[in-house]
Amino acid sequence: MRPSRTLLLNLQVFQKAGAPAAGLPQLDRTALSKGIAIVRKVLKENPAPHGLRTHEIYVLALKEQAPEGFKSTLQITPRQAALPHPEHPIRSKTFLKEILQHMQGYKDVKVVREVQGEEAGAQAAYVWKLVDKSALPNPQKKIIREPSVGIPLGLHEDVGHLNKRRQRARTGKIVRGILKIKAKQAAERESAAAAPSASTAPES
Repeated sequence: MRPSRTLLLNLQVFQKAGAPAAGLPQLDRTALSKGIAIVRKVLKENPAPHGLRTHEIYVLALKEQAPEGFKSTLQITPRQAALPHPEHPIRSKTFLKEILQHMQGYKDVKVVREVQGEEAGAQAAYVWKLVDKSALPNPQKKIIREPSVGIPLGLHEDVGHLNKRRQRARTGKIVRGILKIKAKQAAERESAAAAPSASTAPES
């Protein structure tokens, strides 16, 4: 459900006044960027073969020292519950989940279902792993195709308003025009290819 226009206008008023708008999420870019760096560091320095659960990442991330001078831009109202760790970029487990989802969207991390333990009755758990981007397939290059030579001649135009005889005549005219243009292009290519060899021929 998209927020109404009135709600968006209220948000702009709150932002200009420097106060948080209740009921709408706030984007804390500072905590997000610093939090991503911490999560990436934790996953890189703790390469568990089965990945790490969200709670495990949370515990390890809080052991990392907050960057010097870090200050969250999140504004808390008196009615909101106090954050568990307001002085740290990973201020709560809920915010950590937002960070992981953000990183997943950029293919920095992936969530996989792993069965931990080989004994009978072992339960599956969803864990997070870093994505090795060097192993990802290269994006396909866009093939730039030259426009059809028949377009200026009326190719692909709707001729449904013409009778059968005129449609056949129009088609024949377009085909003859295309063949003429292609023959001219071929002659130009041959002429261009012969020009260098003629200029490098030894003088008699």
